[in-house]
Amino acid sequence: MMGVGRGLRAVLLSFLLVCFSESLFGQATGTISGTVSDASGAPVSNAKVTVTGQETGTVRNAVSDNAGHYVVPLLGVGTYTIRAELPGFQTSETRDLRLQVDEQREVNFTLAPANVQQSVEVTAAPVAVETANPTLGQVITSQQVAELPLNGRDFVQLATLTPGTTQETNPNSFFNGGTDSEASARGSYSLSV
Repeated sequence: MMGVGRGLRAVLLSFLLVCFSESLFGQATGTISGTVSDASGAPVSNAKVTVTGQETGTVRNAVSDNAGHYVVPLLGVGTYTIRAELPGFQTSETRDLRLQVDEQREVNFTLAPANVQQSVEVTAAPVAVETANPTLGQVITSQQVAELPLNGRDFVQLATLTPGTTQETNPNSFFNGGTDSEASARGSYSLSV
């Protein structure tokens, strides 16, 4: 009886192996591999490569190594979309790649630099305009008088620190010519306000 039990188990086991071995070995898969490089041909590492099955929607990911190589094994027969992307580069994509039984397809990508977009924001405080009083004035402190480099220490030159005041440069001006002009009283330096 023991011999019959062993024989029956062996036959049953052989039957199961024959029945399921075809489905086990019938799972035909393929591989997609390649390299990712930049526009100059240098390898791009850490690029994300995404393989998407168009019929099934399955997604497999890989990352390129230091030499730019990537491998996505054990893919079923079907049509795939392969995408390579890396921050700072434009995404590159290959569509409608048909993978057959036990096929190894090589898909290489060249990534171009992404478009650089810059925005410059300029902010400035508005200039305060005095609209109630038409007069202008300014106080020049004793520290400014002591520290400013004045030629000859002429106090009249300090007036040019006030907005709207300039040195008179016209030699024929009333202020610069004649013995009874203002310039005669305080030297050759005169102002226009």
